[in-house]
Amino acid sequence: MHSKKGTLFSTMTLGLAIFIDDYLNALTIGSSMRKATDRVKTSREFLAYVVDSTAAPVCIILPFSTWAVFFAGLLEDNKVAEKGGGIDLFIDSIPYMLYAWVCLAVVILAIAGKIPLLGRMKDAERRAESGQVVSDADAAYNVEMEGGVEKSHTLNFFVPILSLIFFTWYFDIDIMSGAMASIFVTLAFFGIQRLLSVGEMFDGILKGFVGMIMPLGTLFCGFMLAEVNDALGTTEYVINATTAFMTADMLPMVAFVVMAALAFATASFWGIFVVGMPIILPLALAVDANIPLVVGAMISASAFGSHACFYGDSTVLSAKACGISPMSHAITQLPYALLGGAISAAGFLALGIML
Repeated sequence: MHSKKGTLFSTMTLGLAIFIDDYLNALTIGSSMRKATDRVKTSREFLAYVVDSTAAPVCIILPFSTWAVFFAGLLEDNKVAEKGGGIDLFIDSIPYMLYAWVCLAVVILAIAGKIPLLGRMKDAERRAESGQVVSDADAAYNVEMEGGVEKSHTLNFFVPILSLIFFTWYFDIDIMSGAMASIFVTLAFFGIQRLLSVGEMFDGILKGFVGMIMPLGTLFCGFMLAEVNDALGTTEYVINATTAFMTADMLPMVAFVVMAALAFATASFWGIFVVGMPIILPLALAVDANIPLVVGAMISASAFGSHACFYGDSTVLSAKACGISPMSHAITQLPYALLGGAISAAGFLALGIML
């Protein structure tokens, strides 16, 4: 990882490996790779873009993630899949989750330099080339641990990450419980090597908790907005207003555009589908649309919202992990997300006509 492209492709590979949950992905990869990308003069904005692009978009195309479990349950609840068959329909829809595939392709092309730097990402990369990887405005967000150890080992990087993945996946527990278990493993592992004193390790844990207060406050406000949206019935109103355009050919594209816009605006990437699926899926059955294609369009819309929303959980956590503000990350990433969304919408229109 001695070049910018090699380091960013390594970051993307780690993102593809940690596919269980987008929160786990964003927090782990961003904080782990920012020193490596700093060495090759890559802006934190570009790092955050790569990290965020391998969070929700990767989670939806693998049937072992929290996203797969949630949407499989919704498909069964809405009677488009038999009990226990929701995951099968989810797997059948994976080839049609266009936003995820397009998003990953755009990231690869952007890292390789085949897609030019867009919008404010160009300014961020020029600044990084001069040696300033974090902007002056984001300096307060770039909190680095003081001190450290003179000699370390690669295992000290991988053991905490692998233990977090193991506890979360093997014991089927939430990420908070997995993180707590991983902390104890890390403390014991570092203690055996005498890398840090007990006081230094617990100071690091405390600083980590304190550092998460601001992003958690942002997420709290986003969840409040999602609850207000549900109370007002915005999702149901918008979908009902656009059902006239949902013919068999147009349904996948319209469903993607409408649900993506709602997810982007409300920061509700799962909740709106609890309301939306009971409206859109019966309509898809009535007009004899391709069900896996429609399901793929709706889940793609959820991934787009998670990826692009300025105050969405994945955006906030990716920015936090990379040491920049959520606004800096969202603005620099938005042109790439919109490019992926536009290509996906065109793809859903073409597939709707063909299938």
